[in-house]
Amino acid sequence: MPSAMTVLPWVADALTGRLPIVLNGGVNGSHGVLPALALGASVFVLVSPAPLLAAPRVVKSVYEHLRNELVMTMQLSGTPTIKSIVQGGVAGAKAWIGRPGRPP
Repeated sequence: MPSAMTVLPWVADALTGRLPIVLNGGVNGSHGVLPALALGASVFVLVSPAPLLAAPRVVKSVYEHLRNELVMTMQLSGTPTIKSIVQGGVAGAKAWIGRPGRPP
């Protein structure tokens, strides 16, 4: 079975912005955030929310870590804003997953 990240571009193309896309899987850290957004995800699930509800400081720590890593990833890729990921990253992200054309 293909991964969520692999089929994401085709789901995004089929929905053409009519519905938000929640990606649950394929994002294991900030290095997966940029491709997920570029491939069409509106939001993504990074971790199960249950353990985070017990300790608000954990939520803040996870958020800050993810944000800092995403900023670094964006800087390394020459992507200045989140909006520029969404607008311009699909071709590069399809190459990143190595599956141009039709879904498997």
